[in-house]
Amino acid sequence: LVDAGRVGPSRANDPALEDEMLRRLMMSLGVSKERADAMLSSSKAGAAPANTVSYATNTGALQLNEDFDRAWRRVGLSLDRTGFTVEDRDRAAGTYYVRYVPYETGKQEQPGFLGRLFKRKAPEAKPVRYRVVVQSQGATSVVGVLTESGQQANPIDRDRILKVLAEDLKRI
Repeated sequence: LVDAGRVGPSRANDPALEDEMLRRLMMSLGVSKERADAMLSSSKAGAAPANTVSYATNTGALQLNEDFDRAWRRVGLSLDRTGFTVEDRDRAAGTYYVRYVPYETGKQEQPGFLGRLFKRKAPEAKPVRYRVVVQSQGATSVVGVLTESGQQANPIDRDRILKVLAEDLKRI
């Protein structure tokens, strides 16, 4: 028996398995095996992988091998999934207005009983507003991070944001 409410573990994309399933689907719909093989090989020959993501630290930009429409949608989904708060978006300008809480890497020791009684609480990190900009460059798109006022973002935070997005976009 199969539990309908249970979802199995997610797997990484397996192009060979996907090709075989598509081949079998086409054959079940009446396409000959030779024609299905030809269709699959021709679709692969002319297309570069659409989800190619490259990040260069020296330029501070994320490059997606996709047109603007697809990149805009994928970056928006990635921002939502990775915990950013999207406050506003302007598709015409290719800009997402997001809030980001900088991650503190220092290890904090827990104070003892008396330390908790007499010590003030450490101030919480305040969210910082950024603009995540998606720009079209022909068949590719470039994603960058600016401050709320439109200036270049702090390289440390910019790199963290772009690395989080790059890792998430590689999984989509």
